[in-house]
Order: sequence, then structure tokens, then C-alpha cells
Amino acid sequence: MTTATAEAQTLFNAVWPAVEAALAKPGSCLPKAIIWLGGAPGCGKGTQTAFINQLKGFTAQALVTSDLLQTPEMKKIKDSGALVSDKDVVGLLLTRLTDRSYANGLIIDGFPRTLVQGELVKLLHARMAELHQKNAGGARAADFPKPNFSAMVLAVEETQSVERQLKRGREIQAHNDKVKATGTGTLQELRPTDTDPEAARKRYRVFVDQTQPVLAALNSAFPFHLIEGKGSIAETQGHIRQALTR
Repeated sequence: MTTATAEAQTLFNAVWPAVEAALAKPGSCLPKAIIWLGGAPGCGKGTQTAFINQLKGFTAQALVTSDLLQTPEMKKIKDSGALVSDKDVVGLLLTRLTDRSYANGLIIDGFPRTLVQGELVKLLHARMAELHQKNAGGARAADFPKPNFSAMVLAVEETQSVERQLKRGREIQAHNDKVKATGTGTLQELRPTDTDPEAARKRYRVFVDQTQPVLAALNSAFPFHLIEGKGSIAETQGHIRQALTR
């Protein structure tokens, strides 16, 4: 057993009791399909998730893992002066999967990012398969479908990634300037990577070097799709359609 596998098992064992408690509540269930989605900065994930949902018939919005840090649960931890741990985030993520709004499938955007998280995805699939077998033919069989996992990466080259990040920064800056001038609207977050070319390049390289290999490693267990995202929105959608409807 590798170190990453051992750490993943420890983490999974720590958070699963909360998932079991959620599954015991009336109306809870597990999703019939999950697409673990990643992408280089500027790849157009936000644009393409709606298309993937439509293509797969998913009715719930993508579950963006970075947004979990802004939830009331995470805010309560931060307001207490404590640091949000991997256990907190993973526990909340897995517990969210029991919500019936995700019953017909969902996209999880931004997970896994590390080798430990990648191993945890495999453990989740194995546990869902166990629950499917255990409940087959029972009153709640429909709540525990056979798990269907796949991983997808939207890829762009470094130059295009940097250009798109900086373009987004210019658009956000123009929007914020208008909000400040008129007093109407809501300010948008302007990250350093949206204005600094070197920071944008570093963000791209971190994804390619650290996160993309984690998603690609899931290929040993689940279907993996590397999607060319440098073309137009329609061209990228064509690649996605081809990958998901083979």
C-alpha cells in the first residue's frame, strides 16, 4: 500500500460516518453518475459545464469544490478561528453527494487535486459499489445505483491559458470600474493571476504538473477524457460530445 493510499483510507474512514448518517435520512440517495472535471486555467470549464449537463441529462448545477469553502459550514469553522482541514472539505463534499438533487448525476469541478484525493475517489467508488450490491432488490435499491465514474480534463496550451486569464482580468476590471462609478451591481473578485502574466503562467504550470496527472491516473480505474479546449466554444463542445457519446 502506498503512502497516498494509506492516507486516503484514513481520511475516508474519518469522514464516512457522516455520510452514512446523511444516507439514513429520508429522501437521501447517491448519484448514478459522477464526472470528475478538471481543466487548465482559461480552459472554459465554467462555460462547458452547462453543455455537459445537458448532454448527460444532469439536472443539478456542477458542484464546484472551491465554493465549499464559502458555505455556512466552512464559515462557521473559520469564524471560530480554526483552519479548514482536508477532512472538513472532503467530509462536506461526500455528504453533499447524498442530496437527491444529484440523483441522476453531477459534475464535480476541481476534485481530485492531489494523489491522496485521487485514491479517495477510488475508495468512494468501491464503497458505492458495495452499497449497490447490499441494497439490490431491497426497498431502497433505487437510492444506491451502480456507480458510474469518469474523469475529464479540458486542456489548453500555456500561451492561450495566460491570454485567457488576462482577458478575464480585463473584463472583471472593466466591470468593477463600472460598478464603482455607477453604484450599481456587485464587485467581482480580481485575482493576482488575472492581471500578472507571470502569476498566470505559474497557475497554469501548477495545474499541468500537479493536478492533471492526478486526474489522468484515474484512467486505471475509470474512463478518462482529455479534451482539446483551445478552439472555439462550439469546437470544444464537439470534442466533448464525441468523448461522452462513444
